[in-house]
Amino acid sequence: MCYEYFETVLTVFFLRNILIPNIAKILVIFEQHASEDYRQKSMYFKIAVFRWINTAMIAKVTTPFTSQLGSENVSKYEST
Repeated sequence: MCYEYFETVLTVFFLRNILIPNIAKILVIFEQHASEDYRQKSMYFKIAVFRWINTAMIAKVTTPFTSQLGSENVSKYEST
């Protein structure tokens, strides 16, 4: 994989991890919550889910498809 591409991908994911808490705060403002506790839980859930998806996407994007399905990887899982 090209180093410049890898650096760009990581930069995008890094910026998304910085921006999502602010976006979650804005979204929570428009929601109705019975208490501060529920508001905090809602914000935490949004941030946690986004960061989990973001982490999974980093692994998927930075690992070339051919490396995931190459014959050398398949032979590791075949029974002898």
